[in-house]
Formats: sequence, structure tokens, C-alpha cells
Amino acid sequence: MLPYTEIIHDKLSIILTFAYSWTHLRDFLGDRLQGEFKFLDKTINRIGPEHAIRAFIELAAYLRLLDDSLNRQLSGVFARQKFGRIAKKDGSEEPLFLRDLTNKIVHAKEWKWDTSAPNEPKLICLSNDPDRWLAAEVDINAFAVFCGGLGH
Repeated sequence: MLPYTEIIHDKLSIILTFAYSWTHLRDFLGDRLQGEFKFLDKTINRIGPEHAIRAFIELAAYLRLLDDSLNRQLSGVFARQKFGRIAKKDGSEEPLFLRDLTNKIVHAKEWKWDTSAPNEPKLICLSNDPDRWLAAEVDINAFAVFCGGLGH
């Protein structure tokens, strides 16, 4: 069996490092540097977000594999723990629970980072099926606490 929790922690480290540094790096690029720094801009604004999203997708897949290997005990025990919210086409919202979280991350057509509140970063997953849901907003803090509590 793969060491799911070790992989999950590894991916979580990438996500947290990005989510909590991106705002500061963009400020550094915009406020402190004079001139054009297109490769530094590419590193901060394209490569960094892409790596963190890839880590999130991989983490979600491994989290689902771990839950499945435990006969859905994780999603059962944490069935009411909220990890964000799901926005629906009719304007309503639903809480984002563990099984939905992994589905929304893996099946999204696009992902965006929201670091407008630097201490409360979020990953926004845009729907591949807007008739069922428009977007899912993943609360990185709640997700990190959950993943950080997984042991092996």
C-alpha cells in the first residue's frame, strides 16, 4: 500500500507554502522592483500557482484513495466537517464536505487562487457541470488542519 498520509503531507506543504507566500511575492514583484522582470513574473504568477494546483489535485486523489482504502471511514467520521462552500446555479450555497471536496477538485474545469484575505486563502474550483454546481470554494485553513491531523 502506498504511504498515503506521507504523500498527502508532502502535497499539503506545497499548497501551504504557495497559499501563504503568493500575496507577499506579488507585492515584492510589484512594489520593490523597478523595470521588467518577465521570468520572475512567470515564476511567481504562472509556475507557482500551477504547481500548487497540481499538488492540490494530487492531494485530493490520494485523500480519496486513503478514504476508499479505509472503507470510507474518513468521510464517515468527518461527514459534517465543513471545508468551504459550493455555489449553485440558482444562487444557493451548500457546505463543502470531504467527499464533495475531492470530487470538486478533481472534476473542476478550472482552478483559481483567492488570497485577497492573506490569512484565509482559498482555492476556487470552477465547475465542469454548471447545471449541477458553479464553483466550490475550498477553505485552505480548514483543509490544512484536517490533513495535518492525518497520521500513518
